[in-house]
Amino acid sequence: MADYTLLTDDEFDNRLAEKLDEMPGCAILTIDGVYEHIKEHFNNEVLEEWEQDNPVLAYLPLIFDNGGETCDRYTVFPQHAEFEGNRIHYLGCSEGGRAFSQWGEMSPTTTENLAYLGRRVTLVELDTETRNHIIRRVT
Repeated sequence: MADYTLLTDDEFDNRLAEKLDEMPGCAILTIDGVYEHIKEHFNNEVLEEWEQDNPVLAYLPLIFDNGGETCDRYTVFPQHAEFEGNRIHYLGCSEGGRAFSQWGEMSPTTTENLAYLGRRVTLVELDTETRNHIIRRVT
């Protein structure tokens, strides 16, 4: 059996660095346990970068559709909705924002039961024009 007592930490680290330099980064992640440590280490940075690159997805708005009963068919509460005093801001708009698109405000206590605004919908359920209009207005 070899005697490694003469192998210094510096020499070991240099040889290890050479091995790592020969490997593509994604191959390093396949080593048992490495991915988990790397993921934990960079978790917050990755999430912050994704949030900056995808503000709409990171803060999906809360959208209600009243089925066209009024010109402001859609009521949109951005997830980062601003409170001004005891009021919360929302966007009311028609399909595509063509006929109507206006910011409004309501008391936060009103948001406890929003069924009167219509059916809750997601961005992907909306037509492209309406979805793009909401994205432009709330970001």
